[in-house]
Amino acid sequence: MIPFLEYLAMMSQTGQAIDVRTILASMKDKNIPEEYARREAKLRTAFQSDLAEQKRKAKGSAGGMFMKSLGLDASQKPGMVLGDQNISQGMSEGKMMIDMYRDFNKQNYEHLDKQIRENGDQWLKEMAEEEKKMQEAQLKDMKAGAFGWLGGQQGAVPSAGAAPDAAASHASGTPPNEKSREV
Repeated sequence: MIPFLEYLAMMSQTGQAIDVRTILASMKDKNIPEEYARREAKLRTAFQSDLAEQKRKAKGSAGGMFMKSLGLDASQKPGMVLGDQNISQGMSEGKMMIDMYRDFNKQNYEHLDKQIRENGDQWLKEMAEEEKKMQEAQLKDMKAGAFGWLGGQQGAVPSAGAAPDAAASHASGTPPNEKSREV
């Protein structure tokens, strides 16, 4: 089942939306891992025969031999890269795209695993410190909000009893604080 899931993951990276339901419907009433393995084997056979045909044509080509003699081998040209693998070079070596994708993900997994082993304790410590700071900030904000309501600090919501004063100050255009100073 893992190769099938890797295939789905690879296809989702193409930038083109895939509908998994369509793929699963094409495998209806079949064992998905076995059916996928059969389809991949069929595709691999076709890929290998196409590759062999291309190599056979390239060997007989005067232009291909001339380009190789100048060090301009088409399979070695810079192009699309997946990780540290040149895709056209990988294909000329007989690797299908799914093979290169698996290699790339394996390398990423090994790199991440190494990073976790080397830095995991430090990362956990930093995350715990950051979480503690966030909790302290949230608690401070909650306390400020609750005490603001209870203590009548600036920015607090006025009570219903202050409504007549607020209406009078609004009508006169004088803020309530200035009105009390005038008296």
